[in-house]
Amino acid sequence: MEVMLERKSSQRQSNRDKKHRDLQREVSGGFQDYGDIQYDYLDERVPTYVSSSYQNRKLSEDKDRHLQKRVSELQTQVQRLERKISLLNNENESLKKRQDEKKPLEEKIKTLKKRNAELAAIARRLEEKAKHLQQENIKKVKEDGHGHPETDHLKKMFARQRAKDLSEHAKAMLAKDREIEDLRKKCQELADQLSNAEFLGPENVQMYEEKEELISIIKQAAKERLTMEKQIAKIKPKFRTMDKI
Repeated sequence: MEVMLERKSSQRQSNRDKKHRDLQREVSGGFQDYGDIQYDYLDERVPTYVSSSYQNRKLSEDKDRHLQKRVSELQTQVQRLERKISLLNNENESLKKRQDEKKPLEEKIKTLKKRNAELAAIARRLEEKAKHLQQENIKKVKEDGHGHPETDHLKKMFARQRAKDLSEHAKAMLAKDREIEDLRKKCQELADQLSNAEFLGPENVQMYEEKEELISIIKQAAKERLTMEKQIAKIKPKFRTMDKI
């Protein structure tokens, strides 16, 4: 009877040891030394600090997975920002290149404005000079009377001056015509660039303003050319009158 009890007790202890070894393999690959652990063979529960180690390991693994996920998200954001920075750098280079290309055009516009003002001043001086010469010639003719020997000489001088003034007017008108034609070409080029643009960006707004400015200059130049034509039309009849005198 005692032998049977001892066998049962030994078998029960063996089963419990086997369960414990299986649990060791599941929890962290097992522990090496459990000599100091006291088991209550009537209680089959896992030792307290073995369960705590398993929970700590699981928490650590969850934390690692969360950190890896966060690192992956941050890497994705960094790549997205790098692509955006690259696009912005390319756009900045393109804008700088366009600005460099526009500088000669801006300089030419300034030159044309200056030339336009100079031509307008020349036209005013010619008109004043023609009026002054006309008044002087009329005065001299009246003072000298008809048939005076100097009258023919004055007429010749007046004719030469008239030819010179008309030539200067013609040159000024020709220069104005060329200027208007150049401005129209530039205006057409800007219009073509604006029509081919995909969107209305800051650079296109500037091009549109330049186009409007060119159109205004063209109108002003055309107006001054018309004024020159009227001045020539007024001068010619007066010269004919002086020839008759």
